[in-house]
Amino acid sequence: MDTGRLCMFCMEDNEGQSVCPHCGKDANAPLIKNHLKPGEILGGRFLVGRAVGQDASGVVYIVYDLRKERALRIREYLPRGVAMRAEGSNDLVPLPGMEGEFAAGLEETRKKAESADDPSKAMANFEENGTLYVVLRRKKAAPVAAVPEGDEAAAESAEAPEGDEPEREEEAAEDEEEIEEEDEDDNHCCHHHHHPPGWRDV
Repeated sequence: MDTGRLCMFCMEDNEGQSVCPHCGKDANAPLIKNHLKPGEILGGRFLVGRAVGQDASGVVYIVYDLRKERALRIREYLPRGVAMRAEGSNDLVPLPGMEGEFAAGLEETRKKAESADDPSKAMANFEENGTLYVVLRRKKAAPVAAVPEGDEAAAESAEAPEGDEPEREEEAAEDEEEIEEEDEDDNHCCHHHHHPPGWRDV
């Protein structure tokens, strides 16, 4: 796949057009403040697209897995009112006095992703840009909830639709997807700081 022809909203071939023939989104739509810019690479593997959801704990982006050549989603830990992106950088920094709360929330997010109580539900996670990213597990195909262009407040309420598989009991995870169980090599795509028994690879 020529990544230069990928629509950053749906990761389909845009056929060289600014308005995607698949999802109808305009590549020139304004970016939402504090989000990663489309085209960034995470984990040496995931090409970042547009945000598809946001809540109090972070942002979910559609990404393109350059190794497997398919679209996935990744959640960035970006707690509202606790951290912000540094000027001119992708790095997140806690707000003054919020360092402890940021660190505690990051570890809690990691524990939920690694799901020690149910290793079969564990999700890949890795640290980059001063925060945590979780490679979300995929559900069966369903349309992606739209993030209003340029509207950060409305974007925070956007949720991805529910799939056919049971949801994990996880706070603020309405828009998570599930990686297919058979993709065992995904479990080793990223560096992990904790490795619970049976751990598997936002």
